[in-house]
Amino acid sequence: MRINSDEIKSLVFQTEDGSFSSAVKIIHLPTSKEFSCDEFKTQIENRHTAVCNLILDLCTDLEGVPVPDHVPFDQIKTIHPNTETEGNIRAILWNSEEQEWHYYIEVSGKQIAKRYLKTDLVAV
Repeated sequence: MRINSDEIKSLVFQTEDGSFSSAVKIIHLPTSKEFSCDEFKTQIENRHTAVCNLILDLCTDLEGVPVPDHVPFDQIKTIHPNTETEGNIRAILWNSEEQEWHYYIEVSGKQIAKRYLKTDLVAV
């Protein structure tokens, strides 16, 4: 199971006074599934929760798949000894042999080919 950020459309809502609400709606383009969230004060938290709900829905046929620590669009920092890089999650992949999520990031719009594990990343 691989989920890419370019397969997810993220929508925010504008209020009557012209400001943006914290509510977020995401659409998984390949399946047309929609998930919304307005539980938190920020769009970042609401988008993270909506994407987690999408992932749980897409993984219903896969027994024992945990919710990933990071999801597409999340801002992260790598925690390697000699380098610290900030970027965004661009894709996640469930590795059924290793029973863990693999993460792929982009930094300043550039896709990084390296695969990361949850122990390599922290949320920003």
